Amino acid sequence: MSETAETLSARFFKEVTDYYGGKFPAYEYFTSSYAVHPYTAAYLFFVCFLVVPDVTPVHILWCLSFFTIYPKSRDAAMRWGCDKNTYRKWVRVVIWTLFTSLDTIDLQDRAIDEPITLFLDATVCPTQSTSAQSEQLNNCSRHKGIGRKFEIGVHPRHGGIVWAEG
Repeated sequence: MSETAETLSARFFKEVTDYYGGKFPAYEYFTSSYAVHPYTAAYLFFVCFLVVPDVTPVHILWCLSFFTIYPKSRDAAMRWGCDKNTYRKWVRVVIWTLFTSLDTIDLQDRAIDEPITLFLDATVCPTQSTSAQSEQLNNCSRHKGIGRKFEIGVHPRHGGIVWAEG
């Protein structure tokens, strides 16, 4: 039987739901854990399945988690409840499959009307407050605590830092 994109997407969501004990994780949890939208993860499963039919949705989650936190194989295997060699094998298989199957994005092609002036990345670092005013200014509702936001802008051609704040 030939699998379609719809059946593979449904399989992805069912297996991830089963993995999490019958309830698909909340959107915020999923995106913060795997750094992609759930539909993007389902698409990556589809791409990998076409090349490696033995891949499972959990293997995709392993790889996305690896991209997010870069754990040691031993630590990740303990977290996922598998053998470290199995974890290492499937992360490598998924990375290689995605690398060889997905098109390279040429950033010059993405700028339709205006040139790209910088890439921006931001992170919030937890801090300890010393005053009520500081708590109010640095309260981060997304991370449910007090933190300081740091942002950096990088020029797309030469890689130099062109803007920083925090």
